[in-house]
Amino acid sequence: MYGKECMYPMTHMMNAMHYPQQYCPMAAMPEQQLESMYPRTYYIVYPRVVHHCDMMDMNYGCYYCPTKEELDKMCDKICNEVEAEVETAICEEMKEEADRQLALEAEDC
Repeated sequence: MYGKECMYPMTHMMNAMHYPQQYCPMAAMPEQQLESMYPRTYYIVYPRVVHHCDMMDMNYGCYYCPTKEELDKMCDKICNEVEAEVETAICEEMKEEADRQLALEAEDC
């Protein structure tokens, strides 16, 4: 629901900026290639954000603008829901990065 009827596609926003493609090379990349560059935490947090936004849309409509307090409360809920999983993902990424660095150093010797 969220992102379909209430949001403009990213390409619309890029065209609105009137930047030539040479100044915005990411706009020329295929969407799948761009998404492969996202960190793992994105795939943990984003679905929860979408869920909470969908719930707000269902309760109030897609043109509702939440108050600062409502937004803070929603952010706190999302953080509590994903905190442990995000920390685990960050630790795994750091370990993988360290392993890659060690492998590169071993190749150089």
